[in-house]
Amino acid sequence: MKLLKTFEARLSDGSIKKIEFGQPTGAAELSSMYKFRHDSYLRHGYISAGYFHDGLDRDVYDSTGRCVYFVAKVDKKIIGSVRLIVSDPLPTEKDCFDFVEPATIEAMPRDQRAEVSRLIVEKLDSDVYFPRHLVMLGLISCLVDYAESHELLGGYGFIKDKLKNKLAKIKIPIGIITQFQQKYSKGLLHDYFNDPQDPVWPIYYSSRLLRDYLNLVYEYFFVALGDNFYRYEEGNWLRKISFYFKLSRLKRL
Repeated sequence: MKLLKTFEARLSDGSIKKIEFGQPTGAAELSSMYKFRHDSYLRHGYISAGYFHDGLDRDVYDSTGRCVYFVAKVDKKIIGSVRLIVSDPLPTEKDCFDFVEPATIEAMPRDQRAEVSRLIVEKLDSDVYFPRHLVMLGLISCLVDYAESHELLGGYGFIKDKLKNKLAKIKIPIGIITQFQQKYSKGLLHDYFNDPQDPVWPIYYSSRLLRDYLNLVYEYFFVALGDNFYRYEEGNWLRKISFYFKLSRLKRL
């Protein structure tokens, strides 16, 4: 794995561990990531058993080389992954939904858009937890670093209703498209898209606004220990109030 950054954090049992974030390199690491994605989606009922005979979650976007991948590892075990799809059109608009394009995205050249996809975080252990949202924020941080370095201004994605509610609580600056027509029906993610108890929403984002948000997160909740090496600190109530006050003053979608 090409190491990009490391977080050190205290777990729910009081122990301290490091989370390593990076890009998988080589066929073996990619296969491990595909298996992680498959096993997670199967466990959550998003895909059907036997859909992939080799137990590896790969779709047309993976097979055509239009993706950039990031994973989170603890003790060499993958606990999180996300991919950035660079394609035109993007899957959300091509395969999944019909909607009126938000003005924020309409202003971005089509060759400077990308889609956030397969954002997955699993528990390290059934009884031991990292601080809430920490792994997800690390993956998004890697994704935004890449987007900015490759002049990708923003784009689309889609998320389940439960994740939508979680992201609203931490006030991460993504836009929710509320007026849409779902057109995804058959295929790999049929079960994912057709659970009335946990529907799917198309979303959009700006890399710059995500960067502004992450800068505040790093400022208030992390201590730099070295080059791309950070210790997460929960922060006291006064720091949390200051964080949310500054966050309220940031531009949002």
